[in-house]
Amino acid sequence: MPYTIHREPQGVYVRYAGHITAAEMIKSVEEVTADPNFIHFRYRINDFLAVTGYTFQPSDMEYVAAISYGGAQSHVVAGFTGLIAQVATDERQIAILKQYTAMKLAPYIFNIVPDVQQARTWIAGQLRLQAVHSG
Repeated sequence: MPYTIHREPQGVYVRYAGHITAAEMIKSVEEVTADPNFIHFRYRINDFLAVTGYTFQPSDMEYVAAISYGGAQSHVVAGFTGLIAQVATDERQIAILKQYTAMKLAPYIFNIVPDVQQARTWIAGQLRLQAVHSG
């Protein structure tokens, strides 16, 4: 399996490795959004550091965004905006992630960071901000 999904108390950590196809990326998004606890997930960390290659078309990214949009609606109903931290250092991967974010199809707050610790720090800060603004 080119990815592993680790459920955490408030979200998920997804680690990708090796060569990733669009079908595998789509399957990982579907698995997370199909989780019975998805409505409670405040964040998703996508760790692409171990990815060695990928096969995507622009239309594939639009499909991923559409699935994400559908899932994100449960967060909107629950009264919060989900967070997605993309962990990547490869410039080609970063360009694809920026393209995905620029589509603005999924109502998430995105950030691209170079390591998992920075992803967790960013998420913790965003969760604190959301708590201040909601209460």
